[in-house]
Formats: sequence, structure tokens, C-alpha cells
Amino acid sequence: TEWIKEIATALKEGYVLTIDYGYPSSQLYSERRKTGTILCYHQHTINDYAYAAIGEQDITAHVNFSALCHWGFKYGLQCCGCTNQANFLLALGFPVYLRSLLSQETGQDLLSLVKKESFIIHTLLADMGQKYKVLIQRKGISNKELMGLHSLQVNEDI
Repeated sequence: TEWIKEIATALKEGYVLTIDYGYPSSQLYSERRKTGTILCYHQHTINDYAYAAIGEQDITAHVNFSALCHWGFKYGLQCCGCTNQANFLLALGFPVYLRSLLSQETGQDLLSLVKKESFIIHTLLADMGQKYKVLIQRKGISNKELMGLHSLQVNEDI
């Protein structure tokens, strides 16, 4: 809670954008996650053995986005919304931007560009796009619909 307090206190006007693995409390503390949310990544595999391969694997835990909203509100932040990365990037027009960006690359054949575009879209929208969540909070700014949350599946359970 200290970091959200520090950010909220320092921010006079603007947005706080949090992108990470996580869930609202209702999903985070569900029966499905009764053993917690710690995950370890070792040699491109996922496990939940935090004490195995000590020093040789990355350990992560999911963020409680409901708690971020609660503590942010306590320190002056208003929750604008929360969605997954795929919905957020789609609302921002990411595929169109990516196509425009890739069209500027010279010296690559069309098939290479299509493969590159397909890989990037799959990674950011299909794979990581469903795993990562995007939480937007504001301070000192009137409530307005944000483009990244526009007409998409916004998680009301925060």
C-alpha cells in the first residue's frame, strides 16, 4: 500500500496506469486459487514450487486490483476502470497502428511483414492480452470516458 500512497500523494492531476497479472478480489480469493497465486517461471515452464530451483527461477504473484482501487481511493485516486490488455489495446486501435508502423519498414517482403504482424498481435492480444489487466485511476481530472476503456468489457467487479 505504500507505493500507491506515494504515487497518489505525489500526483496532483493525472492518471495512474497499472498493467500487471492480477484479478479483482472476487476472483483472486475464489476456490480455484485456494493455494494462492504464486507462480514460478523456470526454463520456459510454469510451476508453483517457490522453493525449488532457488535463485534460478522468477517468482511472481498476482495483483489484487480491488485492493489497488480501495487504497488508491483512500489516498485520493478515483477508479476509471479495469480491463484486460487485449481489450485495452483494441480500444486504442493497436492493430491499425501496428500495420501502419510495419508498413514503414523497407526491405522486407510482404510475407515477412505479415508473419511479424501476426506474431505481435498474437503475443499482445491473444496470449499476454488475456493474462495482463489494465487498471486506470485518476486524480484531479473530471470523469470522462477514456479511449482505452471505450465500449469494451470493463471489469465492474473492481
